[in-house]
This record gives sequence, C-alpha cells and structure tokens, in this order.
Amino acid sequence: MDTPQHPTQQKPEPQGTPHTTGAIIGRFMPPHNGHRYLIDFAQGFVDHLTVFLCSLPDEPIPGELRERWMQELFPQVTLVHFTQAIPEAHRDNPHSPSIWAQAMKPHLPQSTDYLFASESYGENLAKALGARFIPVDPSRNQIAVSASLIRKSPLAYWSYIPPPVRPYFVRRILVIAGSKSEDIAQHLSEVFSTVYLPHYTSRSLQNHELESIHAAQWYALSRQANRLIFYPQNPNSSQHSTLAITPPGLPEPHLILVFEQGLSSGDLHALKTKTSDMNLPIHYFDKAVGINLEVLKHRILAEFHQWGLDSL
Repeated sequence: MDTPQHPTQQKPEPQGTPHTTGAIIGRFMPPHNGHRYLIDFAQGFVDHLTVFLCSLPDEPIPGELRERWMQELFPQVTLVHFTQAIPEAHRDNPHSPSIWAQAMKPHLPQSTDYLFASESYGENLAKALGARFIPVDPSRNQIAVSASLIRKSPLAYWSYIPPPVRPYFVRRILVIAGSKSEDIAQHLSEVFSTVYLPHYTSRSLQNHELESIHAAQWYALSRQANRLIFYPQNPNSSQHSTLAITPPGLPEPHLILVFEQGLSSGDLHALKTKTSDMNLPIHYFDKAVGINLEVLKHRILAEFHQWGLDSL
C-alpha cells in the first residue's frame, strides 16, 4: 500500500483528551460487513476512534465515493482521507510502518492507545505508533469476506455489502415493451425477489423535477435491491427521435430486454439502430414468443455467469 500525503480531515477532534484512543487504517474498497465488524469492535473498545481512508486516483473505486460511504456508515468516528502516494512506503520496505506512523500521527490525539486491524501489518504499525495492537478476526472466521472478493464477484457476496454501497454494484436491467414495460418490470422484480423503479407521472412537474424524482427513486430503491433492479423504458421515448430509452436521471443499464409485441415496427427499427453500438447484452423477444416469465428468467440467469453468480 502506498502512503498518501496531505489528507483531508472530515470531522474535528473532540474537545479535551479522550480516556482511550484508537486507530484503524485501510482502503475500504469497498467498505463491507467485515469492515463494519472491525470498526464497530474498535468503537466499543475505545472512547475515540480515528479511521484513515487511503485512496489513489487510479484505483477502481473513486476515493471520494468511498469517503461518502464511510461518512454515512460511521458518523461517530473521526475520518481522515489520505489521497496522495508516497512510493517509499510499499510493503517490501521494512521502514514502511514508520513511514505510515509519521503520516498518521499529525491527525491523531497526542497518544494513541490501540491500533486495530485484521491483517498482519497491524502489529508493526502499532509498534511504530507506540500503541498496542488489537487483532480483530484475523482468520476471517466471523465475517468471511474481503474487499477483493466483493470487487471480483459482488453478486456472490451481496449479503456482505452494506446498503449504502449496493447501488454501485447492483445490476440494472432495462425493460422495453412499450405500454407493457412497467408491468413486466414489476413481474420480474417479484420473480427475483427484488425491486423495480415504477414510472412517476405528474402533469404539474417540469422536466428537471422529473429527472430529480427518478434520481431520488434510484437512490432509495437501489439500496433495497437484491442484486438486480428492473426499470421500464422512458414512457416518452417514442416522442423523441433519439429514442431516449433510459428514463432521465437514471444510470445506463447492464442488460436490456426488448419485447417486440409491445413496439411498433418504427420504434423497433429505431431501437435497433440506437443500440447497435452499445457494448452490453440485449435480448429480443419476438411476437411469437410473447412475454413468458420462465423464458425471461432463463435469459437473465444466463447472464449471471459473467456477473459472478450462477443462480439466485
């Protein structure tokens, strides 16, 4: 791990000196239930806890996003965000713990009593800080997960992902079937025990307000999704030459399901033209097949292998 400099501190130090103090350091990429156990354990052990989040610009999950997750998950800790690298602090350097300790000390109380970690680096870092090392579930017997496992197969480790983090990993499935889009999205959400985003219609709303409502729906419902979330096509898509198939305010899908029986020949042609260069799977169901939920489920399950999950 490269040591960052010039951190931004997100929470002021409390007035006075806490009776006991502790520290945790990590990348939290992403934060998961193992991290929650570690930090909750430490909060139950000391009076004041400082958590250091380390991020670099080229990492797969942006540091700013991880910072927001950590602030929401752990509002009672002092969160310090390191964002710049010091190459000499790599793991193979025997002086790395001392480099880390020097970077951390300006953001800690005058003395740090305990350093908490689930990995072996904690012992040497604790010594460099002048703190006692408290290992927490080093064998992963309590929470059998790691951030690398989640990044590799998020759907397989879904139960270990906290709700604020789930929108980042949820698989989005767009249903295009004209006037039947919302009904199919709702039925599929029931089949897969998850949620869908219903159409929100109001004649009194302006376009920018409707976009904000879609974004708010996504924010609220994607946290409750079970691996997948379904949403119907933009109900006004046929009114636009660009065929804006995704409702405004929502992210692009990972998978598109198209039902020809719900579309006019003109809309179907426009859709195929618009999606021809999209680098994502699109399944078409012709009018002869119709809308068969078992066929739908089979097609969606066929995508699970590349999504890191074989079945639900």
